Amino acid sequence: MTIEEKQHAVVLRAAELLKEQDALKAQLRANEAQLTAVGREYGDAYRTWGFRPEVLRQACVARGVLT
Repeated sequence: MTIEEKQHAVVLRAAELLKEQDALKAQLRANEAQLTAVGREYGDAYRTWGFRPEVLRQACVARGVLT
């Protein structure tokens, strides 16, 4: 394999990984949006406001549904 071929192979692999990273970031943003919506629902159910995902995590751990 020539140096140029090796360089091209590395760039192709990097492109694949960057595309995968972009897709994962999009999934994370979508998940965070859903958690924000569930936080609002949680706040409505408990008649309070300002719940963040960390508070939801604590509530889930306290109820034994998340470890």
